[in-house]
Amino acid sequence: IIFTILRYWPLFLLSISMAYGLAYAYIYSSEPVFNIKSTILIKDDASGSGSTLLNEINSFTPKKRLSNEMAMIKSYSVIEKTLKQLNFRVSYFHEGKVRVTEIYPTSPFQVVIDSLQHPLQNVPIYIHALNDEEFVLKIGKKEIQEKFAFGRKILKDNLSFTILKNGPFPSEKFSLYFIVSDPIALIYRYKNKLGINTTGKESTILDLTAQGPNIQKEADFLNKVAEVYTNVTLDEKNQIATNTIKFIEEQLVQISTSLKTAENEIESFQSNNISTSGTSSDAAEKLEKLDQERASLELNLKYYDYISTYINENKDFKEIVAPSAIGIGDPVLGALISQLIQLKSERNQLVITTSEKNPYLVNLDNKIRHTTESLLENLKNIIKGSNLMLKDLNQRISLTERLISKLPTKERTLLNLQRKFNLNDHIYNYLLEKRAEAGIAKASNLPDIKILEAATGYSAWMIAPQAKNIYILAVVAGLLLPFFYIFIKTITNNKVTSKAAISAYTNIPILGIIGHSVSKSNLVVSESPKSGIAEAFRSLRVNLGYLSSVKESKLISITSSISGEGKTFCSINLATIISLTGNKTILIGADMRKPKIFADFGHANDKGLSTYLAGKHELNEVVKKTTVENLDFITAGPVPPNPAELMELPRLNTLIAELKLTYDFIIIDTPPVGLVSDAFSLMRQSDINVYIVRHKYTEIKLLEKINNIYNEGKIKNVGIVINDLVSGDAKYSYGYEYGYGYYQGYGYYEEEAMSKTSRLKNILRKFTGV
Repeated sequence: IIFTILRYWPLFLLSISMAYGLAYAYIYSSEPVFNIKSTILIKDDASGSGSTLLNEINSFTPKKRLSNEMAMIKSYSVIEKTLKQLNFRVSYFHEGKVRVTEIYPTSPFQVVIDSLQHPLQNVPIYIHALNDEEFVLKIGKKEIQEKFAFGRKILKDNLSFTILKNGPFPSEKFSLYFIVSDPIALIYRYKNKLGINTTGKESTILDLTAQGPNIQKEADFLNKVAEVYTNVTLDEKNQIATNTIKFIEEQLVQISTSLKTAENEIESFQSNNISTSGTSSDAAEKLEKLDQERASLELNLKYYDYISTYINENKDFKEIVAPSAIGIGDPVLGALISQLIQLKSERNQLVITTSEKNPYLVNLDNKIRHTTESLLENLKNIIKGSNLMLKDLNQRISLTERLISKLPTKERTLLNLQRKFNLNDHIYNYLLEKRAEAGIAKASNLPDIKILEAATGYSAWMIAPQAKNIYILAVVAGLLLPFFYIFIKTITNNKVTSKAAISAYTNIPILGIIGHSVSKSNLVVSESPKSGIAEAFRSLRVNLGYLSSVKESKLISITSSISGEGKTFCSINLATIISLTGNKTILIGADMRKPKIFADFGHANDKGLSTYLAGKHELNEVVKKTTVENLDFITAGPVPPNPAELMELPRLNTLIAELKLTYDFIIIDTPPVGLVSDAFSLMRQSDINVYIVRHKYTEIKLLEKINNIYNEGKIKNVGIVINDLVSGDAKYSYGYEYGYGYYQGYGYYEEEAMSKTSRLKNILRKFTGV
């Protein structure tokens, strides 16, 4: 595996280089994205000045749950208010040669949208200033053939806005543009962008985060969110005090009218009567106290009636008036109202983030219903008790009035007028006092939100693109892609790729390895006797001697699985290398279906083995001489209609017997055994059978046929020769034991000239392994 990977090192180098270059281009062209953070503290015990009324009012403010407050900060209403105050609906950009950058807040122009019309949304509108007064526009890719003036309203097609000039424009035409965003989509985009995290399980400190390419814009957004939320929570706290003041003022209007009427009646009476004795009695003082008690009770009944109506109208208790604010100290009533306010508030915050079918929300609705029923029942009992007390007071007042009726008429009249005035004055002053207390409570309210750390550029850090991680990923990808290529190529390759693959598939010994030849001629040994290929055939010649060393004359059959594996090439060069040792050698072209040898030696193919076996020619007529000493050959002859039948004729045995009398070696180039059966009759007679396997060409499964024949003992002395091996593959896959590969290229052999095309192919092989 290691040798295979090392053989592909140029491909790994190329892949890593390309991946690294792409990573660099991506980082250079990508707009950086920053993470900005602000920190706020949520308090639940802010009580302002600590006054009794303030604490009583604040007791009706819903208790804060951190999860609910986090949901409230990200609520649609808070984000909507934030974006409206920031005017983020219009975004300004500069289009550079490499990247697009948002220019906030330094845009040289400002767009004022017409609120009465719907502007063109989510479409880039390019602007180019002609001078300080005029500019031209381009909507998308369409340029408008019209000049517009800065500061003047544009009304054209779907355009309805005004552009103000703030500074100098760049010289590049249409490099600036703006986009008017859809307001709802903008709200949801920033709603999803806003991140909220707690700093600990028990902590009420929240980190607000936002991510974007423009640090200042994201910082402004976070700071404005904190500001808006602070105001929302303060308004919520002040709501009960505001409602209390409103309720008291409504009562003051009524009492003020009655007080004014009583005062006028006293003045009118005194002006018409010279004097009265001003008799004061215990009965008068008692009556005045009873009147005050009745007035206070009637005021309470008005409040009870107000609460009952409020509950029946199914309001959310944001505008409730606290009973303690008008002097009602019933602990059960206060507790029920406070509990109902808390439940309603919790429900309002929960529906922001969940559906109506949520089991917790259903349970919460049941609690609200039960608490409401309990509150209404409590109010019913309080009203019933108050009416009984009012009836009793009225009876006591009637008795006291009977005593007063015995006084003189003028004194009695004045006493009644004074009694009415004092009663209204007492209630009026009481309400004034309560209104003042409620006003002080409202003014003393403090927000429950404290900004601990505002968002600034110093709190920002870049999160993308992360150059280090991208480069690491690029290198890993650059390594993995060649691995995948090698893996896929390996598992899909059914060719002979290594000596180990052959050894794993068959027990037939490997006789030798023949390297790749760049020569166009098959006569490599005779033309380049000192080449590496010639040396490989010498090694093969030696190894053949070990298979059969007894007989004086040897018959060698050379075959292969299919055509194109180099059978003829090996036959010619093996015959040549044997003849160079002084042994008389004859080469027979027995592949009568595809005759080739005649062309390599430059002879005609009008007669040969086919005509000899057919009885048309004799031996001396088909044997031909070559330029190589001691080497003769017989061509295959014209293609016969029945080559298989000819090979079975006794005349073939006669031919071999006659040739053995003259030649030391008879080498037969037989047909491929994987396609036809012509070769088997010769292979059974042969002393040595050479089976040619071409590197990266022969399919490994084609060895099955010759392997079965060998294992069954039908033929003997079989050996495999690996042909057309590239030198680099020999070095890493097969070693150096067959004399080819190690010294090639270092001047030990005289190599044949390599063409430019061959050099290019070898380079490609190094990179792709093909």
